[in-house]
Amino acid sequence: MTVASRSVSRGLVSVEPDAGTLVVYAAKDGETALDGQGFNSPFAEAFVKNLQTPGLEVRRMFDFVRDDVMEATQRRQKPFSYGSISGRQDFYFVAAK
Repeated sequence: MTVASRSVSRGLVSVEPDAGTLVVYAAKDGETALDGQGFNSPFAEAFVKNLQTPGLEVRRMFDFVRDDVMEATQRRQKPFSYGSISGRQDFYFVAAK
């Protein structure tokens, strides 16, 4: 029995979000995210860590997630976010105390 396979393209392609939408990828366009050494990926660990921070606005939170992932992966993985969330509206997962 012969088994053959071939690689499809690397990573996900970008999408055009609707107004008021923020799109976040664990890795930049065309790249794949690393699995990491632990139970969760570097992106998942950074996301959960920063998600719990009270009063951290969502865009700033993903800046911290990006920095944490880049540090954990020695800059081999760079999360990417984009979208059209209004600059006049803030969004928080956890309200400030």
